Amino acid sequence: MNILRSVIIAISTYSSIPMPQIKWAEDSTRYALCFFPITGGVIAGVMLLWPWLCTPLDSGAFIFAGGAPIVLQLVSAGLHMDGTCC
Repeated sequence: MNILRSVIIAISTYSSIPMPQIKWAEDSTRYALCFFPITGGVIAGVMLLWPWLCTPLDSGAFIFAGGAPIVLQLVSAGLHMDGTCC
């Protein structure tokens, strides 16, 4: 069960996806660093939903390109936007 807690802590640390509240104890956070790539995979999965939503709506390239950073901002709470802010 501690591994599941570590996954929840990793996702809740680097995303704004609602997760259950877990007490941050040493046994709960021991493997959280190992699950940070899963957090990136979850964020990438949400980003893959954006073109899936835009294509049937025929939203156009402007809405698609303008909405992608907004979706990333909402999902990652701005943690991964530092490379695009130049």
